[in-house]
Amino acid sequence: MKAHILIIDDDPASLEFMRYMLANAGHDIAAAIDGAAGLRAARERRPDLIVSDAELPEISGSELAKVLKMDQKMRDIPLVAVTANAMPTDREKLLGDGFDGYLAKPLVPESVVSQIEAFLPGAGTGKPAAAAEPARSNKERFFAEMAAGFAEKLPGNLERLRCLAAAGDLGGLKKTAHKVLGSCLFLKDKRLIEGLRRLEKLAEAGDEGRIETALREVEEAALVSNFG
Repeated sequence: MKAHILIIDDDPASLEFMRYMLANAGHDIAAAIDGAAGLRAARERRPDLIVSDAELPEISGSELAKVLKMDQKMRDIPLVAVTANAMPTDREKLLGDGFDGYLAKPLVPESVVSQIEAFLPGAGTGKPAAAAEPARSNKERFFAEMAAGFAEKLPGNLERLRCLAAAGDLGGLKKTAHKVLGSCLFLKDKRLIEGLRRLEKLAEAGDEGRIETALREVEEAALVSNFG
């Protein structure tokens, strides 16, 4: 069943990944890069489903969820969070803020479409429509381009993480680690993913004593990560 799905994510790689996978499954996709733009898009054309990053600029994911659930015209639209925070307390907070469910980053190409479609109204009733599978050559080219873009930006991102840590800017460190983590959609080597997740959580907790070790682990993992 074709659905109109709104994706809200400030990370270009995450946004393009979900747009590509869902469009190839036959859905009509709208996209927004921050919470304010996402709210406008939802009001302009009521989508069947909204998939939003949990951490957004302008209007946070939590604020967006609360506004949508207070709006009589949009409160029934399923709202799904995409988050790199996988702790039970994080999940409970998302649901408490108004999200109807969540997906954990990094998203897995083989299952992301079915995971998102499960939240569509009427999912699980009737015979599911056959999803269009991207041609193998096109899919491989798409992920190769994403991998190349990630690898190109990684040295600059690592330098930014290092500078933020040196300046003691834990808020900036958390946001940057989260953004880089969101771009690790296609990596086969999980060491970098886990390192970035650890760095983000330490910055969030203000655990300055262990940030240097975590940052070195991320830098070392980046040297050997498989971007293909």
